Amino acid sequence: MMLLSRISLLCLLISTMLTGKISAQNTIPAGKNTFVMTFKDSLLCREWKFASSERFGVKHEPEEKEKNNKLIFTADMRVRIFIDGINKSGSWSTDKYKTYITIVLDGSKEKIMYKIISLNERDFQYEYQEPSLIRTIYNYTAVN
Repeated sequence: MMLLSRISLLCLLISTMLTGKISAQNTIPAGKNTFVMTFKDSLLCREWKFASSERFGVKHEPEEKEKNNKLIFTADMRVRIFIDGINKSGSWSTDKYKTYITIVLDGSKEKIMYKIISLNERDFQYEYQEPSLIRTIYNYTAVN
């Protein structure tokens, strides 16, 4: 009898997985993009504090107005950006090669693209190219 109930439970579990009621992948709910969260994406999902920037090969420590700058990426594909005292929010995604982050701010159709230079549990470095074609490298550290 015990064996029969285990087999029934196993069949029910397999049937549920095949019909899509349980998914082994972390995906966005139906009706949204079919984005699949990867390890690199999950590394991004945390709060990042601005540490420094580099422009034309010269490193710059945060100025007074930049000391509270931070980025917060969440697993539900949302982002909050705090830059120079301004708080904005929006959605984020990465390309299939995980080299670019695209951010679309709420209430805007403008896309902001960051090129990921390095990303690990403690440090996040990306490059942003301004419309004037000036490139700046930004360094962030994870907030514990």
